[in-house]
Amino acid sequence: MKRTFVISDIHGHQDAFFDLLKQVNFTDDDFLYILGDVIDRGPDGISLLRSIMRQPNMYLLLGNHELMMLEVFGVLGKVSDSEELLEMWVQNGGALTYHSFLKLSLQEQQELLDFLEDCPLYEQITLEQGEFLLVHAGIRPLPGLHWEDQLNAQTPRDLFEIRKEFLQSPLTEFPLTIVHGHTPTLMYPRISALSPATRGISIEPNRIGIDCGAAMNAQLGLYCLTDGSCYYVDIPKVES
Repeated sequence: MKRTFVISDIHGHQDAFFDLLKQVNFTDDDFLYILGDVIDRGPDGISLLRSIMRQPNMYLLLGNHELMMLEVFGVLGKVSDSEELLEMWVQNGGALTYHSFLKLSLQEQQELLDFLEDCPLYEQITLEQGEFLLVHAGIRPLPGLHWEDQLNAQTPRDLFEIRKEFLQSPLTEFPLTIVHGHTPTLMYPRISALSPATRGISIEPNRIGIDCGAAMNAQLGLYCLTDGSCYYVDIPKVES
């Protein structure tokens, strides 16, 4: 049976990512959506990005960290602000990614930037289990608007960065289940949304949060949309 998985906020933890795929016996018949923030904070973001871009059954959506990378390298037309953007990126955990990227050949750099530039901001999918909106951070609730109009009214900043306003909304006028990362579930404003067993993936009727805090050296989570199962790998603590 073909299975559909989602993961988010890997943040350079390549070993944990591949450990999860081994845990679920991920095969060529399965499909994986990655909801952004593959890079930064952890050590292997560039290596992992290059691996993902070669996989026909993996599909990457942009996260705010990939957006910072694109901005720094001028892909989005902000070359004049590159020093300020680089400083912001480094402050947000981008130093390892930046230096790893510079070690690539010019051709490899361009291939990676082209790949990222083609990644979407969100994806709407339909499975037997229902309809899902996959997005890095969430959406800004716009009560009174039809759900398609709400989606069309989102700004990139909403999709990449929104937290509290989205997480505290009941989303009663949005019929799709929103699957997202960006905010580690242990930081949720409504702690009851978390699994009491793992404090990991948060499952609500119309919202599934899958950022399990890999950036904070907590755990990396993988969620199967096909059967609702959750999988976790602990992130090793880095000794200071």
